[in-house]
Amino acid sequence: MPLEEACSIFYFEADSLLQRLVYELKFKKQQQIGYWLGILAGQKLLQTPYEQCTALVSLPLHPKRQRQRGYNQVHLFCRALAATLSMPYTPSVIRRIKNTRQLSLNTTKDRFHEMDQAFEMNSSSVPYMPHWLLVDDIITTGATLQSCGHTLLETPGSKLSIVTLGCRM
Repeated sequence: MPLEEACSIFYFEADSLLQRLVYELKFKKQQQIGYWLGILAGQKLLQTPYEQCTALVSLPLHPKRQRQRGYNQVHLFCRALAATLSMPYTPSVIRRIKNTRQLSLNTTKDRFHEMDQAFEMNSSSVPYMPHWLLVDDIITTGATLQSCGHTLLETPGSKLSIVTLGCRM
């Protein structure tokens, strides 16, 4: 998958502050953490090649998972990130159509298989020749970002950059 830029703001380690913050954001409904992390990430990305991106998009949850959780934690992060970068946030441009089980329980091979054809574009809200900035919280294998990124790149003339809050390798 061709990328213009890709980075993670932090290295994600077990028992780290970042792990605790993401857990509180995802599962304990501490939504203010998403806002704070978005501002922090935006400040780190100012004056980088990411300012050339034209549309920020968050990795969507499947509607069933979003109903269970009550919100998409990446959406909270992206709103603050977009405001800090003065970039349009386009959360409705892509949707998740495949409801997958919790990917952290899968092998790398199974994750890529599970994420195949998991997203589709909402063509009514696609900007002209976008340079997408695709955002997720934690990258582990890259399967979810790759699947979503391939779908975004179906837009004619589009480019793709990726930012994650943390990288777990």
